[in-house]
Amino acid sequence: MTELNNNRLRPGDFVSFKFPYSDGRSRYARPSLVVEATDEEILLAYCTTSLENANVGLELRINSDFEACGLARQSRVVLARRVRVTRSDCRFVTNGSGTAILGHLTPDLMSRTEILMSRIKNSWGDAKSRVSAERQGIHPSRGRRRRKAGCLFQV
Repeated sequence: MTELNNNRLRPGDFVSFKFPYSDGRSRYARPSLVVEATDEEILLAYCTTSLENANVGLELRINSDFEACGLARQSRVVLARRVRVTRSDCRFVTNGSGTAILGHLTPDLMSRTEILMSRIKNSWGDAKSRVSAERQGIHPSRGRRRRKAGCLFQV
């Protein structure tokens, strides 16, 4: 297996990652969006092509720009569902070039992501609690979420 070089990962990159379910298991790799990146850790958001009401909240819809972003189909990035991992996490899946990077957000989509992340950060009492929760993985359950004016609110 080719060694993964995650030093190049930056916010806005789409990567192939075995995103965990709420039980911690990850069955297959899917596109995930790098939302934040430090020297040690990367915050990833869940990406789906499903149009169902599952995994909704704080969404970034990628419709006409999906090919420019390196995605195979129109997708939704669900920022309400995210996980913070180390750069060396074994769930990154490399391609033939030895990288997990699939593509990158367009500038317009990147600025929309920054606005959504600002909302997320402002909804937490303090950054330490948010980061701790993200390290455990944030997986809102269907019964504990509702939509109001396009945003996710915990009930």
